Amino acid sequence: MTQVEFGEKIGVKGNTITNYENGIRTPTDAVILSICREFDINEEWLRTGKGEMKRITTEDDEFQKYIALLLRDKEDFVAQKIKRFIVGYEKLDATDKKVVENLMRQIFEGEKKNDTYSDMPAASTSVQDAEAAYIKSRSKNVQKEDLSVSNTIAGNAINH
Repeated sequence: MTQVEFGEKIGVKGNTITNYENGIRTPTDAVILSICREFDINEEWLRTGKGEMKRITTEDDEFQKYIALLLRDKEDFVAQKIKRFIVGYEKLDATDKKVVENLMRQIFEGEKKNDTYSDMPAASTSVQDAEAAYIKSRSKNVQKEDLSVSNTIAGNAINH
């Protein structure tokens, strides 16, 4: 990585990095924090040389890092759609949020079971193929649910 590239990652010019390296300038606290955040460096190690070089990151730290990357990326299609989803989700009322939550539970719990989406196409297929496979996988679940409902209704009719 060049000094210019390093500087871009932490928000300073390449010649500023040169000045830090040559002892002409001292990085500000903000720059040190940017280095630590961008490269997962332990601040104490960077300032004093003590402790572990790499910062121990939590899942929340990772999430915050990725959100920061999303916010910076003005051109990436997926990043923009994720941002729109988050903003749109936060504008929903509690009932609509519950609908989204239930949909996501169905998607991700099925993913864990490795059976609901096992017939889903690979990522390289077209959107239409992926959509068709999704509808097909959902229709299997709906048929099971319909059968269960039909059996319940039939059972109730017989018992009455």
